[in-house]
Amino acid sequence: MIRNISQKILINYIFIILIMALLPPSWATQEDIISCPCGESPLTSKNGAVLNEETAKKIAEAILIPIYGKNAIEKQKPFSVSLKNDTWVISGYLPEDMLGGTFLIIICKQDGRIIKITHGR
Repeated sequence: MIRNISQKILINYIFIILIMALLPPSWATQEDIISCPCGESPLTSKNGAVLNEETAKKIAEAILIPIYGKNAIEKQKPFSVSLKNDTWVISGYLPEDMLGGTFLIIICKQDGRIIKITHGR
């Protein structure tokens, strides 16, 4: 009986250690974690499907408005848009004197896939 309990505890510890090893470290920066998992696709050009900032913003709005509402997304303009490691990183703007958070969406340049969506508080 005691041996079975010890084995279960050991298995739980091993499981927890494996999960922690697979998660990205909390001290990693956004740029460390962002990498486009997309390979070349016959459906897109060599330069990718999301070729410019304007297209990336339109995709972001098309995804974010149904989730957070048009008013919430419009209030966060102008958006910050940058291309990092073949991914478009788009975030909302919040004036310093306002409370709240902004969205962050990461879009793969190669095929337009949404890699991450978050919203701060």
